[in-house]
Amino acid sequence: MTYMFKLLRGVHSQSDKTYLPGDVFESGNDIRLSMNLPGFPPRVELQVSNNSPVEPAKEPVEPAKEVAEPPTPKVVYEDGLESLDLDQLRNMAAELNINLGNAKKKSVILDKIRTAPAQEVED
Repeated sequence: MTYMFKLLRGVHSQSDKTYLPGDVFESGNDIRLSMNLPGFPPRVELQVSNNSPVEPAKEPVEPAKEVAEPPTPKVVYEDGLESLDLDQLRNMAAELNINLGNAKKKSVILDKIRTAPAQEVED
C-alpha cells in the first residue's frame, strides 16, 4: 500500500531526498503517528489521490504525564543576617572588604556575604 503525504512544517529526509514544507512525498507506511506528535502542530498531512487509499488514522497514544519534581527545600541560615536591613548589610560587607558590585537586592547581598572567603583574624 502506498501513502502520499504533504509536509506541512519542518524538513523530512527520505531515500536520499530532502523535502521542505509544501512538498508531497510517498511512503510505504502510514507515518502520521510517528510524525504528528500530540500537543504539537501536525508535520504531515495524508493526501487523497487515485493511487493511495485513505485510511483513518489510529488514535494517538496519550503521552506520559510528566511527574513534577518536588520543590527544592529552602535553605535556612542561622547566622542572623536575615534580620539586618540593607544599610547594615552594606556596612558589614564594607568592614569585611566584600565587593558587592552592583548588588541592590537583599538576597544578592546576603549571598555575596555568605559566599565570601573567610577572613583571617590577626592576633
